[in-house]
Amino acid sequence: MVYPITLGSIDSFATLKAKFVAQFTTSKPHYMTSVTLVNIRQEKRESLKAFIARFDQVALSIHGLLPEVAMAYSITALRPDSFTNNLVMQPPANMDDLCRRATHFVQVEELRQFTRVEHNQGRQSDQTLNPPRFKDMPSAQRFARYMPFNTGQARILDEALNADLITKPRRCISPQTAY
Repeated sequence: MVYPITLGSIDSFATLKAKFVAQFTTSKPHYMTSVTLVNIRQEKRESLKAFIARFDQVALSIHGLLPEVAMAYSITALRPDSFTNNLVMQPPANMDDLCRRATHFVQVEELRQFTRVEHNQGRQSDQTLNPPRFKDMPSAQRFARYMPFNTGQARILDEALNADLITKPRRCISPQTAY
């Protein structure tokens, strides 16, 4: 809406200020606050990686957002799954801890997705139920170098078992105990 200034309509600075503010109030940038994060939720089929990217985009646009507030909102915005259970059972110490743990779960999620795609492609082509093996992967999907583990293999296995990412193998009967 335009508020025209006509000859003689400005009788003081206060009147000029009021007309100026009325004209340009809608042009003023409106900043988001941390309350904006309340409305963000991880969608049913949204990957953890996609959710984190979407959440971070909004969180980064909030001026002066405290890391503790962002961490609290991000945890409550997650849908219930193994990552959320892991965070509830062992709350993150800080935002760096949360990001580090999320990275591990994103990697597992991506591996599962990759394995599922490869498995389904193999099933369609040869109707076998064998999961894809590393040597069967196309060379474009292999890497020359891999990032080394930053924790022990036993701990990774324990976390994967606790997060229901893998199932504990059944004990094999050895030939000595079979008889």
